[in-house]
Amino acid sequence: AQTMAGAVVREDVASGAWIRFQDDADVVLAPYLFKVVASTREVFQKDLGVTMPTPMRVELVRDQIGLAAMTGLPLEAARTTGTIGIAKWGRVIMVSPRATDHGYAFLDTLAHELTHLALTRASKDRAPLWLQEGVARSEETRWRTPLPFDEAPGADEVAAYGQKRGMGPEIDKIGPSIALLPSAEEAQVTYAKVQSFMKFYAAKAGEEALPKLLAGLATASNPEDIDGTIKSLTGSTFGEWSARWKSEVLASAKE
Repeated sequence: AQTMAGAVVREDVASGAWIRFQDDADVVLAPYLFKVVASTREVFQKDLGVTMPTPMRVELVRDQIGLAAMTGLPLEAARTTGTIGIAKWGRVIMVSPRATDHGYAFLDTLAHELTHLALTRASKDRAPLWLQEGVARSEETRWRTPLPFDEAPGADEVAAYGQKRGMGPEIDKIGPSIALLPSAEEAQVTYAKVQSFMKFYAAKAGEEALPKLLAGLATASNPEDIDGTIKSLTGSTFGEWSARWKSEVLASAKE
């Protein structure tokens, strides 16, 4: 309530976006945010088989202090890992690009966080963290035309780097949030691991692998049995998929 007291709201019917700005100096960004919301709607329908509700809600706060207040993420954790966006309670809360010295890729960040809402909706909030973050990392640039350095270095290379040096947890042992890892470097490696794994799974598990996995999680009789759900869809458990992915990434990734 303190963070958003006197905030400015902008709503766009065409894109189905509702955006609240803690600082009215950020209202100028509204048309760009509306465009991302509209574009991701189409992407989520195509890639994930998800129809998003109207409106999709976004809160743009002034700094990480506001982010912590709005989400419950400890401020120290946000500062340690450099967290600038969180999807929680059916909306996205993210930090203004004016909060950093040189700005940041805030439109891609918005697409990333909206992906979390889409995955939660499609899986009935049963998607594990490695799936959530892995897919969100790939989807964050799908709303726009690719750029030459979108993957420089690539997720496979960073994942292999982390595996060789024992950096970061196993992807199914991340904990409640990547934002709570002990360093920004571990967070970067972990993001790369889950992105690399989900790209591998999507490419190898057959047509419409991701929509089928999300639907399977949503309808599973035991939502805790991720292994059982994946095996029923692909014939292999998560552990078997993980072993195949590690082997391929270590064999093919560049330094």
